[in-house]
Amino acid sequence: MTSIGFIVRKLLKSVGVCNKQNHYITASRLVYLLTEKKETLGCNSWEDTREILQLSENYWELKRLFNEQENLEIEDKRIREQNDDLTHKADSLTAKSETSMTSISTEKNKLIQKSIELNNEIKSKEEHCELSKSQFIALSVNLKKTDNNEEASETQNNVERLKDEYTQGRKKIGMLKLRVKENDLKIERTERNLKNFKSDTRNQISEAMNKVTKSAKLVATYSAKIGSIETAKKEIY
Repeated sequence: MTSIGFIVRKLLKSVGVCNKQNHYITASRLVYLLTEKKETLGCNSWEDTREILQLSENYWELKRLFNEQENLEIEDKRIREQNDDLTHKADSLTAKSETSMTSISTEKNKLIQKSIELNNEIKSKEEHCELSKSQFIALSVNLKKTDNNEEASETQNNVERLKDEYTQGRKKIGMLKLRVKENDLKIERTERNLKNFKSDTRNQISEAMNKVTKSAKLVATYSAKIGSIETAKKEIY
C-alpha cells in the first residue's frame, strides 16, 4: 500500500468514527424525546383506550391509580393542614409559656425585693430602738441622782418619751416581721407555682412536638406514595 493510500484510509476511518459518535449522541437525544412524547401521548389519550382490547388492562390500572392518587391527595391535604395547625399550636404554646414564666419570675423578684426592703426597715427600727433604750436607761440613772425638781421633771418626761418610742418601735418591728413572713410565704408559693408551671408546660410542649413529628412523618409518607403512583402512571403511559 502506498503512503497516500494509507493516509486516505486513515482519514476515512477517522471520519467514520466521528460520524459514529455523532450518531450515538443524536440517537440518545431522539430516544429521550421519543420517550417523552410517548408519555405525553399516553397521558393525553389513555381515557380513549378502554375499548381497545390490547390496552384495556392498562386503562383499568390507570383508572385505579388515578382514584388511589385522588384519595391520597385529599388525605395528604388534610394531614398537611393538620400539621400546620399542630405546628402553630406548638409555637403558640411555647411563646405563651415563655411570657407566663417571665411574668411569674418578675413577680417573684418583686416579692424578694420587698422582703429585702422590709428586712432593711426592721434593721433600721431595731437600731433606733436600741438607741432609745440606751438613752432612757442613761436618763433613768441621771434621774435618780438629781435633786433639781424642774430638771428631774424634764428628765422624767424624756424618759417616758423614749420608753414610748421604744415600745412603738418594737410593735412596728413585730408588724414588719409578720409582713416579712407573709411575703416569704408568697415567694415560696410563687416558686412552687413556677416549678409546676415549667413542668406542666414542658410536658405540654413535648406532647405537641411529638404530634407535629408524627404528622410530618405522615406528610412525607403520603408524598412518597403519591410520587410512587406518578412513576407507575408514567410507565403505563
